[in-house]
Amino acid sequence: MTSRVSRLLAGSALGALVLAGPALADDPLTLRVTNIFPGAHFLWSEGGQVFADAVTQASGGAITFEAYHAGQLGNDQLAVLDSGLAEIGVIAAPYVADRMPLSGVVELPGIIENACDGATRYWSMAQQGGLLDELEYAPLGLHALFVATPPPYKIMTTSAEVNTFADLAGLKLRTVGGAQADTVRALGGTPVQVQAPELYDSLSRGTVDGAIYAFVGMPPFSLGEVVHHSVEGAYAGSVAVLYAISTEVWEGLSADQQAMLTEAATMAQQHVCEYQDAQENAIRDQYVAENGFSVTTLDEAAAAEFRAAMAPVAEAWVGRMQDNNLRGADVLAAYSAN
Repeated sequence: MTSRVSRLLAGSALGALVLAGPALADDPLTLRVTNIFPGAHFLWSEGGQVFADAVTQASGGAITFEAYHAGQLGNDQLAVLDSGLAEIGVIAAPYVADRMPLSGVVELPGIIENACDGATRYWSMAQQGGLLDELEYAPLGLHALFVATPPPYKIMTTSAEVNTFADLAGLKLRTVGGAQADTVRALGGTPVQVQAPELYDSLSRGTVDGAIYAFVGMPPFSLGEVVHHSVEGAYAGSVAVLYAISTEVWEGLSADQQAMLTEAATMAQQHVCEYQDAQENAIRDQYVAENGFSVTTLDEAAAAEFRAAMAPVAEAWVGRMQDNNLRGADVLAAYSAN
């Protein structure tokens, strides 16, 4: 057992299962995972991998995992799961927004305080019986195992120093689309939809002037080499990341197997959110110290201006959902609830 997993298991219900040993009646099982992110990305190394290692340890090696990273099995994770090429998916909601539009509530600005806050809010709706499970995941044949939301995204630029919102006028900023794009428009910028693996090239070539992004997500793509300024105090929501198993596969597992996956998922969700929150400011401070990175912290008047500008973004999102007969208002109310 790895030292990290040993520490996480200590005192947990899953740890008790490890001590009790695997259920010998269950046949060996290998679960294939399709992951949209690179294998070195923290959403795998500190999330999916932690989950997989814990399950394998708890089962005494009876349950193992084969992970296919960076879209090896296909960039559409839902299609990969539907095809039966994998049983578990690490799914970024913006990349499948046509089938998971309500999960875009996580992108709305000004709601979450940090990664753990976002994960708690999101999980309350994604878990079995939750509102997003009812409206979105169960109809797609998905059983949510756990979720992650990066810390609130910040405005970052390659060279333009942003001291007021007037400085954003005309800047092309990378977004994941949806509510993030509305946020950039509300601030006077021009949103450009770019997937994370393509962002370095887009920034270095000047295709975009900056991005809506989190510090914790920068090292996996070496973005500290091309981004040199950020704004604190203007937070542009996050992104919903769902770790889910096919409902058909889930229902075919024994009660012991389900318990192992559930306990490991609970532990992994807490671990990956705490990791992100610990790393967010640490990475920012490292960039400032080593890369000549500059940070503008908005004063209260500017922060209030940002909040006022963001108010219509949520209204517009709810309106789009309602136009498609989706319960956006209910989802927003549930996500915003304390």
